[in-house]
Amino acid sequence: MQYEVNVNNNLDLNLVYKNGKFIIDEQEFNIDLLKANGGYSILHNNKSFFIRLLSYDKENKLFSFKINESIYNVFLSDAKDVLLKKMNINYKTQKKASNLKSPMPGLIVNINVKKGLSVKKGEPLLILEAMKMENLIKAPNDLLIKKICVKPGDIVGKNELLIEFD
Repeated sequence: MQYEVNVNNNLDLNLVYKNGKFIIDEQEFNIDLLKANGGYSILHNNKSFFIRLLSYDKENKLFSFKINESIYNVFLSDAKDVLLKKMNINYKTQKKASNLKSPMPGLIVNINVKKGLSVKKGEPLLILEAMKMENLIKAPNDLLIKKICVKPGDIVGKNELLIEFD
């Protein structure tokens, strides 16, 4: 797994976790990790660190850790976040919108909802194929389908209206 990491709005790192090893900015770290006292004891280069997770905001991918006596706020961006950022798409503002627009150009493969249907946050709305990958687009919150503006087989552009909500 690969992440872009920001620590305390100050330090940006590239983090890869592969085959049980951490690689930070292309430097491999061998870390001994043991669960202890509600956190983790870490041994690295003969130095001991104690890490405790203080809080986790799943929606915003923000972690707060206490390492020894210092507190670090860590924001993780996964591959999807990085792609959306490169495409200049702010999916958080789209969640509050009254419609769904295509996050990228692609092909509508399947539509999982119908006009008048009430859906819950996280339920699948449609599948958009882009860059040879099928992307399942889910409901950003509880909503009612007002109008479906596309059909399977349609090719759509970035920001094209797909579904209107009530």
